[in-house]
Amino acid sequence: NASPLFPATTPAIQLAPDGGSFIRADEGRAPSGGHASQLPSEDAKAPITSIKATSSQASVCSNVEEVVNQMAQSLASALNRQNDCPRLQLQPFTGKAADFPRFIKNFEATVETARSDPRIRLNLLVQYCKGNAAEYIEDCVNLEPELGYATAKEILQKKFGRPWIIAEEYVRMIAEGPAIKASDLSGLADIALKMRKCQLNLGQMGFRAEVDNTETLRRVVSRLPFEMRKKWALKSHSVMNKEQRPASFNELADFINEWQEVTDSVFGRDLY
Repeated sequence: NASPLFPATTPAIQLAPDGGSFIRADEGRAPSGGHASQLPSEDAKAPITSIKATSSQASVCSNVEEVVNQMAQSLASALNRQNDCPRLQLQPFTGKAADFPRFIKNFEATVETARSDPRIRLNLLVQYCKGNAAEYIEDCVNLEPELGYATAKEILQKKFGRPWIIAEEYVRMIAEGPAIKASDLSGLADIALKMRKCQLNLGQMGFRAEVDNTETLRRVVSRLPFEMRKKWALKSHSVMNKEQRPASFNELADFINEWQEVTDSVFGRDLY
């Protein structure tokens, strides 16, 4: 029978082969006391290790899934923003030198940034050129793509993009043509616009001297309505007296634009 000194749960003592002894835990019971204890078997360890591994794998999978979802949301958001932006429309180049700086900058901004293949760039460059501009570069497609594209751009630059060529065309645009009548508000608006374009583009290229001379200014003024010519004569005379210099192209351009704005105002329309 069990006694306080020898409880029923006391494990059996077995002799070891060398005459010593060790304690064998009863099945399903943990060893007790200060005696050597038996280590868990490999079979007992396996389920714990498997549970830990499964939990770790599930955590990794959860993190990967979260990252993939975030990337998908970011991509979808970027595509939505791109679709919301209006697409840039590239106007064809018809061979007018005055239009070339704007055309080539827009082409580089829209086509070169979107297309890395030089063959596609070259084909689109030929496609967006019309008339003699296309004839100058259409045979460049027979060259190796990178060389052909570089050659086509170089040809266009030499034929249409040199500053003095652009300046000469602007001079013809503003100095040549019929005289503008006082009642011809569209004609006045047209020359005012061309003066402003000339002012911006030639100033940017550093070629304003081509138009900023007395001969060119006289040719432009000769096309203006008589009343405007009288007002300009007074203004240019005042500049000469006060500042000891002739009136400039910028001053004439500002004068024409201001006059055109007056004629297009609420009360100015009643005068013409």
